[in-house]
Amino acid sequence: MPTDSLRSHRAVIYARMSTADQAGSIEQQLAWAESACKREGLTVASTFTDAGKSGHATSKRDGFHAMLKFCQDAAGLGQAVDVIACWHANRFSRADSQESSWYFWEFRKAGVGRMLTSERWIDFEKMEDRVLLNLEQDVSSNKYSKDLAAATTRGMIRQAQAGKRLGGRLPFGYRWQYLDRPGGSLFSRV
Repeated sequence: MPTDSLRSHRAVIYARMSTADQAGSIEQQLAWAESACKREGLTVASTFTDAGKSGHATSKRDGFHAMLKFCQDAAGLGQAVDVIACWHANRFSRADSQESSWYFWEFRKAGVGRMLTSERWIDFEKMEDRVLLNLEQDVSSNKYSKDLAAATTRGMIRQAQAGKRLGGRLPFGYRWQYLDRPGGSLFSRV
């Protein structure tokens, strides 16, 4: 996309990480987005983040919803936001194409016409960009979430069958009791 076509257009930046073990991820995403907006001549209107929020649980992401409201309010004031700058489309959403498209449509109604990612520009007005984005949502972004959930469940079942804890806090009235056996420790009632 030609840089000149977006001169002085307004952008919002969005960054998200799923878990706390991704330390530094949001900062890296923000640094990329700020640099990319500057390079593309975009004026950053606001920045939004969600730390420790799953990509497929869009209803539970406060920063994401604040970004949508900001764009809607800005459009109502005649100061529409034109671009969402987001490291990757899967940072925006890992939901399936139908749920993701609903949010893309809400942003489009608020005047947001494009998304800038580290891979490419996505133009919501172009049919081919929408088709590719929806396809990526279903066969890549959303599939990743489903595959991860299946692998996690499989691992938890294996741990439970081996008599091991599955994590979390120890139940009230129990304490750790270390046993000298293969597989390590168990917990027992006090």
